[in-house]
Amino acid sequence: METPGFDVDRIARLAAFVQAHNLDELVLEEGGTIIRIRGPETVPVASEPAVSAAPDRVEPGDGPEALPPGHVALGAPMMGVFYRSQAPHLPPLVEVGDRISVGQPIGVIEAMKVFSEVPAEAAGVVVAITAANATMVRQGTPLVIVRLESPGA
Repeated sequence: METPGFDVDRIARLAAFVQAHNLDELVLEEGGTIIRIRGPETVPVASEPAVSAAPDRVEPGDGPEALPPGHVALGAPMMGVFYRSQAPHLPPLVEVGDRISVGQPIGVIEAMKVFSEVPAEAAGVVVAITAANATMVRQGTPLVIVRLESPGA
């Protein structure tokens, strides 16, 4: 859902500008709307996945097309800060080796101070967590790699 007054592409370009120029923070105010973008020291940007486990030959930086047969990358549904748990004091929602089902929360994304659960779009076993906790992700950034459940398993 697009929020009136916010151009997501423009915000992404501003975030890239902040990162490219190593800025700590950029604050933009237009017509009563404030956009605050913090630099990489405050919120690291996940440009390439950092695989936390070795899932059947998947390497860091491999795209979805490089996944072994029967594996799928579950991506971010929107741009924002990805968190592995629902609150700092709670354990991660999923870990490598966990069996997940469709609709089960695999993480949380914060966008404009709104926290949204990220539901699994496929059932299977988590073989890798590819997005680090508390990192900025773009829509489609792989968050979790899942070995799909075979029918009847």
